Amino acid sequence: MNESVDIKQLLGIRLEKGDGVQAVAWSEQSQLAKAGNGEVQRWMLTLLAEACVQNGADRASGKELKAKVIDSSCRFFNEGVGNRFMAVSEPVYKRPDMLAWRTCLYRLTEKERQSPEKMIADFTHTFELSIEKVGEKKTEATKDKPVVAETSSSFLQSHPETVADRRRQQIFKGACEVIGRKGYGSASMREIAKAADITIPTMYKYIDTKEDILFMITQVCMEEIFAYFKEALHRQEDAETKMKSAIEAYVQYVTRNRKYINLVYRETRALNAENRDRIFNVERDFMSLWEQIIIDGIEEGVFRKTDTVLAANMIYFFCNVWALRHWSLEGYSEEEIRDRLIDFILPGLA
Repeated sequence: MNESVDIKQLLGIRLEKGDGVQAVAWSEQSQLAKAGNGEVQRWMLTLLAEACVQNGADRASGKELKAKVIDSSCRFFNEGVGNRFMAVSEPVYKRPDMLAWRTCLYRLTEKERQSPEKMIADFTHTFELSIEKVGEKKTEATKDKPVVAETSSSFLQSHPETVADRRRQQIFKGACEVIGRKGYGSASMREIAKAADITIPTMYKYIDTKEDILFMITQVCMEEIFAYFKEALHRQEDAETKMKSAIEAYVQYVTRNRKYINLVYRETRALNAENRDRIFNVERDFMSLWEQIIIDGIEEGVFRKTDTVLAANMIYFFCNVWALRHWSLEGYSEEEIRDRLIDFILPGLA
């Protein structure tokens, strides 16, 4: 991730600031092929994506914090067609001590713009944020130990540090209250502003359309689920224990955020095709975490061979019963739901 400037120059990587908080990086096929003895190799495309996301994370973390990669994953879909490679990175989760970013890699012809069908790969990177105090010398005991910024809870429960974050959280909670009660189609911008306790002109400083609010709600929920779940699985455990940890983490998250999850499931259909695709891509990444646990279990010999994609989707759906059927299960505790899910899922994998 810390590739030298020479490598960037060798691959012809050009860094740009994209829309809003996005980061963008470009490279031409001719430049990559020249560096790869006539071929564009995957490690080059990976470096393009990494240069892009590091640039975005460094800008997002500010001058006093250092963003260091602690986890990453990638998926390549196809070779694509075109002479230009474009990486677009955007944050999916942010805490004072941690960032998670997603990068989409596109292959384009000269006049094409990026679109879902032009995407050839995607990447996720998790960054640890540590404070670097200028002029402070590190002792032998502490030189390899980062000073981690103070942790806070998620966006849904956190205490925002800036006015902009506070306003977005107000809009988020106000919109959830109104849309959850009346439905997306019947909710008005005036009602949302009133529930958020801000004026309509102030609200329009942070969003452009009503759909922007729905997309923000959907994106925050899906990405927080993804990050919360991934953080819970960061421990080194065998596959069976990891599956139990995954079920426990997801059920716990649902307990805290059920009303938001139900809203997302009910209203996602109101998003336009592009925004739905962006949300579905986050969910696909989330599904891949479930699938990887199953794959690990098969390799360890504790799970039987099965269709891992189908199994992952079914397990995810079973766990959502705690959110979608809570009205029927409110007599059960979180612990009872968790234990019954484990009793039901693990024998089906063994």
